[in-house]
Amino acid sequence: MKNKEIVKSIVVLVVICLLTSAALAVVNHFTAPVSAANAEARAQQARLDAVPGEYRLRFMTSHPKDASEKLFAAMAKGKHICHQLHLPFQSGSDAVLKKMNRGYTKEAYLALIEQARRYMPDLVLSSDIIVGFPGETEEDFQGTLDVVRR
Repeated sequence: MKNKEIVKSIVVLVVICLLTSAALAVVNHFTAPVSAANAEARAQQARLDAVPGEYRLRFMTSHPKDASEKLFAAMAKGKHICHQLHLPFQSGSDAVLKKMNRGYTKEAYLALIEQARRYMPDLVLSSDIIVGFPGETEEDFQGTLDVVRR
């Protein structure tokens, strides 16, 4: 690779990093009801799509509360955004989820995944799972396996 090509590649990567950081800063705006915030999120997506080159962006979140229908719609529309999402569910037991103070139920998590798949039928999903949580029963564990199987 020539020096000029290397510099161009580095500049493109820096621009992608800057735009990605800006876009990730407004991810929570996808859940905001304020139209100005949603307009800013759409503008960030458009700026990301305008960066030339072969690259892919992936979203991950540490909690299902940060995922929304608007986020899934943006992911589906973005030409550089992979249809891949890391969204931890931790447990398939409502009792264990409550002890973990997660703030959602097994059914709410599954509904969120169903919603994401409506926008992206080819969605690749990864997650975090905790087994052996203090007090977890065999029934709780089977609930977790049920989520994995779906």
